[in-house]
Amino acid sequence: MTLPQYRSPSTPPRRRVNPQGAQRAAALLLALDETAAARLAAALDSTELSALTGAMKTLEPLDASELEALIDRFANETAVRLSV
Repeated sequence: MTLPQYRSPSTPPRRRVNPQGAQRAAALLLALDETAAARLAAALDSTELSALTGAMKTLEPLDASELEALIDRFANETAVRLSV
């Protein structure tokens, strides 16, 4: 169970983040443990790695529910591609 974050009345609501493209990949890579992330990064060519690190620099923070939704979306899309 996730507890809601306290916001003071003067704090505007947090905008939902919906990363796309390289930012989605960056968020997923950042969610991995260090060993898995290093193995995956080692498999990328320099252009892919550059795009990914650039996306990491511009990625807005994700809360737990946003990250969970991103992981679920990736898992579902991967399952569909593998079943074809």
